[in-house]
Amino acid sequence: SLSHTHTPQSTKELTSMSTGCEGKAAPPAGIVFDIDGVLYRHTPGLGLEAVPGAAEALQRVRKAGIPMAVVSNSTGQTEAEKAASLNKLFPGLSLSPDQVILASTPMRMVIPEYETEHVLVVAMTSADGYRLAANYNLRKVTTLQDLAQHHPELNPVKHYSAPDVGFGGIFEAKGPFKAIFVFAQPTDWGEGMQLLVDVLRSNGVPGRENEATSQQVKLFCGNPDLEYGAQHSVPRITLGAFMSCVFHTMEQVTGRTVECTFSGKPYSAVFEYAERCLQAQAGGVLPETVYMVGDNPLSDIQGANARGGCWRSVLVRTGCWQLPGNHPVHPAWHVCDDVQAAVEKALGPSS
Repeated sequence: SLSHTHTPQSTKELTSMSTGCEGKAAPPAGIVFDIDGVLYRHTPGLGLEAVPGAAEALQRVRKAGIPMAVVSNSTGQTEAEKAASLNKLFPGLSLSPDQVILASTPMRMVIPEYETEHVLVVAMTSADGYRLAANYNLRKVTTLQDLAQHHPELNPVKHYSAPDVGFGGIFEAKGPFKAIFVFAQPTDWGEGMQLLVDVLRSNGVPGRENEATSQQVKLFCGNPDLEYGAQHSVPRITLGAFMSCVFHTMEQVTGRTVECTFSGKPYSAVFEYAERCLQAQAGGVLPETVYMVGDNPLSDIQGANARGGCWRSVLVRTGCWQLPGNHPVHPAWHVCDDVQAAVEKALGPSS
């Protein structure tokens, strides 16, 4: 886990749902699949390719009527967009957006508190920010890029044209920022770090000279991963690394530790949200056993193990983990070659 964070489990806003593994007529099993490295892989020059056996595994789960969900730490997409891409890759899957849980999806449990508050949204582009904010029903939004464009004095390294409005104009009319929602890393890390530190150290009014003595602006972030593989030949740093830079800079310049709530794997909120998803498919009761099928011991397996209770972690060797045996620090309940073998472990041999 990253330093300078509170896990969602320790943040009351993200634990508004209470679930147990008991219930009348509970289905015997539910399955949660990681996506990248379990269901598909990125192949250089070819794009997305289904992992061998994945289509058959998904078809078996669907035909058996087993509650299922897919979980990913990917960012920058909506649940509907991710569902559409999976349905295209796996014809007949008929996955609904409600069965897709992205790193930012558990933020839905806290967003009602901020629907009408002024919030700063961070994404790769301004258009992405507004699109993702609309997906989560945030109504009073300023994107990182628009804030920089309208207040070029906040980032003197980047030479913007004259701002559309002066300081005290359109954004300030919305009131101070009450929260920051980080959906994806910005393309300009330097600008992003500068503006996030400005907002955090000023109680939501960037440019204010007097600094707050404690953090009043809530900070929410999805993906905590430092790096990822995807289509790249070597791992690339990602959103968690950007946030680490923000945390370190903030501590160095203010002496204060940033409080940030992450909602992606391995944090508890994403597994709580998966339980909610499975319950909805099973008439309000949680399956007796929930299998987390993943390829990453540090996110999928660690998170399921920490959630405990009815969760059983299953590690496959088609993605991050390709070594024989189990992970020494975060051992899975079961290790197998691929998702098809994982489903067979969960449901028994196919007839």
